[in-house]
Amino acid sequence: MVPTVRVFRADQKGGNSKDTPIPNMRLQLDGNGIPGDLSDQLSSGPAHPAKFLEFSNMKSKLALIGGALLLSTSAYAADLPMEAAPAIVAVPSFSWTGGYVGAQVGYAWGDANFRAAGGSLSAKPKGWMVGGYAGYNIQLDNSPLVLGIETDFNWADIDRTRGAFGASAKTQTDWTGATRARVGFAVDRVLFYAAGGVAYADREVKVRAGRLGAKDNKTAVGWTIGGGVESAVTDNVVVRAEYRYTDLGKDTFRLAGVPVRSKYEHRVMAGVAYKFGW
Repeated sequence: MVPTVRVFRADQKGGNSKDTPIPNMRLQLDGNGIPGDLSDQLSSGPAHPAKFLEFSNMKSKLALIGGALLLSTSAYAADLPMEAAPAIVAVPSFSWTGGYVGAQVGYAWGDANFRAAGGSLSAKPKGWMVGGYAGYNIQLDNSPLVLGIETDFNWADIDRTRGAFGASAKTQTDWTGATRARVGFAVDRVLFYAAGGVAYADREVKVRAGRLGAKDNKTAVGWTIGGGVESAVTDNVVVRAEYRYTDLGKDTFRLAGVPVRSKYEHRVMAGVAYKFGW
């Protein structure tokens, strides 16, 4: 037996409402108990409003109620506001902008000339140094270009003694320093840089002839240029290695007018610094 649905209409008489079945009007249900196209089946019957449907069995009633609930739930869900998708926040890459302080150690070697009494001696001073440095970098926005300034100071043990004809001359450096401008090219956490500026150092000369001796010292000022590479092992710890070439010029000491000229100085340095976030 095919399940059907009876259709009723609402009649108004004298202020009273009465539900009257529509003759010969039944809606057939499919095998799943779901009514067919209501609009098509109702349009063939009398033009009376249908108030409610009476089911010929319980299965059809439950099917129709379930369909109504499904439609109402879908309509409610369509009216709910749509939540915006969470914004994707880009994680900033490492920036070299900020101040820093560090400690360094290095080794230097060079050449110096002594001239006195028509003769000359050549010495090649060399030795170690240890000290500190501080500076500030600015990395341009959306650019690998890094600009900076730095100063350093080192305690040194750089010396050399040469002798001839019973006399000896010694050149010695006890401290060195420099103030340099820097320009670098950053590849994420690695920075390749060049630096140059003013160099200064203590220069002491000692001359001894037999039992007689004298000494004098001055602060020599010259220039320096070099380059190196830095690597940020963390956001705050930066290690470096660099090379410098320095020329401190010529100074004359109060030792019978002895002029001493440092032709050049080579230096290799290694350091580690703490980088601030400002």
